[in-house]
Amino acid sequence: MDEIDAIRLATLNSSNYFNLKNLGALAIGRDANITIVDNLKDFNVETVIFKGKIVVSSGKILAKFKKRKISEKWTHTV
Repeated sequence: MDEIDAIRLATLNSSNYFNLKNLGALAIGRDANITIVDNLKDFNVETVIFKGKIVVSSGKILAKFKKRKISEKWTHTV
Protein backbone atom coordinates (compact mmCIF):
# COMPACT_ATOMS: atom_id res chain seq x y z
CA MET A 1 0.00 0.00 0.00
CA ASP A 2 1.38 3.41 -0.82
CA GLU A 3 1.69 6.17 1.76
CA ILE A 4 -1.19 8.31 0.50
CA ASP A 5 -3.62 5.37 0.61
CA ALA A 6 -2.48 4.56 4.17
CA ILE A 7 -3.08 8.17 5.26
CA ARG A 8 -6.50 8.18 3.60
CA LEU A 9 -7.45 4.93 5.39
CA ALA A 10 -6.34 6.34 8.75
CA THR A 11 -8.10 9.69 8.34
CA LEU A 12 -11.00 10.21 5.95
CA ASN A 13 -12.12 6.58 5.74
CA SER A 14 -11.98 6.16 9.53
CA SER A 15 -13.91 9.34 10.23
CA ASN A 16 -16.56 8.32 7.70
CA TYR A 17 -16.84 4.82 9.19
CA PHE A 18 -17.32 6.18 12.72
CA ASN A 19 -19.60 8.98 11.43
CA LEU A 20 -17.29 11.73 12.72
CA LYS A 21 -18.39 14.43 10.29
CA ASN A 22 -16.06 17.12 11.68
CA LEU A 23 -12.85 15.06 11.25
CA GLY A 24 -10.83 13.31 8.55
CA ALA A 25 -10.39 15.99 5.90
CA LEU A 26 -9.71 19.68 5.46
CA ALA A 27 -13.01 21.28 4.56
CA ILE A 28 -15.41 24.00 5.65
CA GLY A 29 -17.17 22.94 8.83
CA ARG A 30 -14.55 20.38 9.86
CA ASP A 31 -12.01 20.81 12.65
CA ALA A 32 -8.62 22.06 11.42
CA ASN A 33 -6.58 19.14 12.76
CA ILE A 34 -3.40 18.75 10.72
CA THR A 35 -0.22 16.74 11.24
CA ILE A 36 2.84 17.81 9.25
CA VAL A 37 5.57 15.19 8.87
CA ASP A 38 9.12 15.41 7.55
CA ASN A 39 8.46 12.96 4.70
CA LEU A 40 6.14 10.09 3.84
CA LYS A 41 8.74 7.36 4.43
CA ASP A 42 10.02 8.22 7.94
CA PHE A 43 6.85 10.04 9.06
CA ASN A 44 8.51 12.01 11.86
CA VAL A 45 6.03 14.56 13.21
CA GLU A 46 7.22 18.17 12.87
CA THR A 47 4.05 20.19 13.50
CA VAL A 48 0.55 19.46 14.78
CA ILE A 49 -2.35 21.87 14.40
CA PHE A 50 -5.33 20.98 16.59
CA LYS A 51 -8.60 22.87 16.12
CA GLY A 52 -6.69 25.61 14.32
CA LYS A 53 -3.94 26.09 16.94
CA ILE A 54 -0.32 24.92 16.70
CA VAL A 55 0.18 22.48 19.59
CA VAL A 56 3.42 20.83 18.43
CA SER A 57 6.27 22.62 16.66
CA SER A 58 9.66 21.18 15.72
CA GLY A 59 8.58 17.99 17.50
CA LYS A 60 8.04 19.79 20.83
CA ILE A 61 4.67 19.95 22.60
CA LEU A 62 3.60 23.58 23.10
CA ALA A 63 0.14 23.12 24.61
CA LYS A 64 -1.20 21.53 27.77
CA PHE A 65 -4.03 19.07 27.43
CA LYS A 66 -6.58 17.94 29.97
CA LYS A 67 -6.41 14.26 30.78
CA ARG A 68 -9.58 12.61 29.50
CA LYS A 69 -11.09 9.20 29.96
CA ILE A 70 -11.36 7.42 26.63
CA SER A 71 -14.58 5.54 25.98
CA GLU A 72 -14.22 1.78 25.54
CA LYS A 73 -15.79 2.05 22.07
CA TRP A 74 -12.64 3.87 20.87
CA THR A 75 -10.13 1.38 22.25
CA HIS A 76 -8.86 -1.66 20.36
CA THR A 77 -10.14 -0.27 17.04
CA VAL A 78 -6.95 -0.81 15.07
